[in-house]
Amino acid sequence: MLHLRAWLLASLALLTAVPARADPLSAERLLHDAQVLVAIRGQRGWEIDRNEVELMLGPMLESYCRSDPDGRRMALQMAAAQRAALGGPLAEQLLAAQGDAEPVQEAVVAERVVLLLGRAATAATADCPTVVRPHEPFLGRQTAADRTVLHVDAGGLVTLRNSDHGWNYGGGGSGRLMAGRGWSVQWMGLTGLEIGGAALLDQSRQASEQQAQIRLHLYLATPLVVRRTWQQWHLDFDMAPVTQFNSSFGVRGFGFRSGVLVVVSTPRVLNTIPWAGIGVSAEQMLFGEAGRLGEWTVRGGFRAGFDWDFGALRRDRAPWRVGPK
Repeated sequence: MLHLRAWLLASLALLTAVPARADPLSAERLLHDAQVLVAIRGQRGWEIDRNEVELMLGPMLESYCRSDPDGRRMALQMAAAQRAALGGPLAEQLLAAQGDAEPVQEAVVAERVVLLLGRAATAATADCPTVVRPHEPFLGRQTAADRTVLHVDAGGLVTLRNSDHGWNYGGGGSGRLMAGRGWSVQWMGLTGLEIGGAALLDQSRQASEQQAQIRLHLYLATPLVVRRTWQQWHLDFDMAPVTQFNSSFGVRGFGFRSGVLVVVSTPRVLNTIPWAGIGVSAEQMLFGEAGRLGEWTVRGGFRAGFDWDFGALRRDRAPWRVGPK
């Protein structure tokens, strides 16, 4: 109840203090960028506030300089309201917790976000380049929300396959080229093309009569991916029709795959957000030779890639307004 009352009071103060022309979307995205940068920095270990904030100042200014003054003030007020909703001054909360930061970790993070936005405010006048103009609205830089991106990734896969002939296992890899759209800072959709393969040790009954063989199997898939994001962490849900080929590029069968990939991203680098993750998928062949054998496959492994905001250059280099809005 105390937290709810503090949140309502802070929200009321925010509504009365923010200029009417301030763009809530720009402020929300600026605040989101600050939260992502703080979360990523904190994951690596946070020591001295001043040093950590200075290390984040460059990427923070890349966002801050592209937002308008009213949006900047509103973002800082929103951050302060969130801090107030979490129980007031951090020093008092730490005192009540006898110096244990773990129970008040959310308040610690909220304090760091306020510090980062406050530091950016003091640096903006001197450090924001003259050629960088505020976006209308500012969509954020540590997100793919409200923009179309090109997604590229690749990775190694451990493969375990079973059919009426027995078990096969081995390893391989795959690469994906997809395009997608961010619906919000939490949700994104992607689709495109995936090519992969595996070298499998054939231990079927036919092979065991002679000698185990290495067989090369290739596949082509058209994945549909839905991504759920929690700041720097992402969870990809993948579904795809799959076509399998043998080493002579003859079609072995058609089937369906579903999988999940857990991803962690880094701060934005130029116009890309790099990431890496670990995933697993299950594939069932339904038609063709592989389908008649009742073949199913489990693949798992490490993937790395990036989301390229290819429209960023045009957006960042848009000409200045010369007339009235």
